[in-house]
Amino acid sequence: REPFLQPPRYMVQFSVPGKSEPVTLPLMLPTIMTKFMAPAQLAPAEFLQHWEATGGPREAQNAGPASCEAREFAGQLSQGFNMHVVEHLPTHTHGAGVFNAMAQVQGGAPQRMSVACMVRLEGNEASRATRIVVRAQHPQVSQLLTQILSSYLIQVQ
Repeated sequence: REPFLQPPRYMVQFSVPGKSEPVTLPLMLPTIMTKFMAPAQLAPAEFLQHWEATGGPREAQNAGPASCEAREFAGQLSQGFNMHVVEHLPTHTHGAGVFNAMAQVQGGAPQRMSVACMVRLEGNEASRATRIVVRAQHPQVSQLLTQILSSYLIQVQ
C-alpha cells in the first residue's frame, strides 16, 4: 500500500460573460502532511527501541545551518508539527507521531493507513548547525517529512 502524500487537488470551473468556453482552474488545498499527524505518546525507552528497529531505507536525513536554536526544537515539534516530544535535551530532541493517510489498494477503494514516524533533531549551538533524522514505517513518508522539517528548521543557502 502507498499512502497519499500529496495535497488534495480539485477543479474549479466557471463561466465568464462574453466567453463561450468555461474557465477551468486546477487547484490544490493548502495543506501539508503534518496537519494529518497525531502525537504518539512514547516513553524514551520505547522510542529508542522503535528507533533502533526502524532504519535503512526507512530513514531520511538532512543537515545545514540552523534557522532556530536547539532550545526551540520541542516547541517546533509539538506546536508546529503536531508530534509528541519524547525527550528534549540541550543537544537533541526526539519526537514521535502517527501520520494518518489514505492508501490506494490495487483494484479496491482507498483504505485508512497509519504510519508511525520518529524524529531526532540535533543542534550544535557553536556552529549553528542542525541535523534532522526521520525514521518512519514507509520510506516516502520519511523523505517527505524530512523535507518539510528542513524547510522550517534549516536555512536555505
